[in-house]
Amino acid sequence: MARITIRRTYRWKDKDHIIDACRTMVEDEGLSLGQCKDLCGVTVLNNWFHGDTRRPNNDTVCALTNALGYVRQDSLDKDGNLTIRLVKQREWDYRDEYEAQANWVLKYGTAKQKEATKKSLAADRKFKKNGHAK
Repeated sequence: MARITIRRTYRWKDKDHIIDACRTMVEDEGLSLGQCKDLCGVTVLNNWFHGDTRRPNNDTVCALTNALGYVRQDSLDKDGNLTIRLVKQREWDYRDEYEAQANWVLKYGTAKQKEATKKSLAADRKFKKNGHAK
C-alpha cells in the first residue's frame, strides 16, 4: 500500500528546500563540489544539486553544514509557513579544514578512503610546490 504524507507547513514540489539552502551556502562560500566533498566526506552533493535526489538524509546535511561552520535556524511564521535558514556560526580556513579532514580519514577511514586521501594529498602538495594557489 502506498502512503502519502502531506504536511501543511512544509510543502515542496520537486526537491526538499534544504537542498536549495545548502546550494546557496556552498555558493556563498565559493567552494566547488569537490572541495565540499574533501571537507565533509559527503559524496552525493552533485545528486542533490543536479540529480534525482529529492530529500537528502539529515546526517549528510549536518555533515555538510557543520563542516562549513553553519547551523540551521528555521523559523515558523504565524501562518504556519516554515523558512529554512542556515546561519554561519564560525569562520574557518579551507586549507586547515582540508588537512584536518584528511588526517581524520587517514586515521579512521576505510582502506579505499585512505588510499584516495593519500593520492589527493600528494596531488595537492605537488600543486602547491609549483607555486600555484588553489
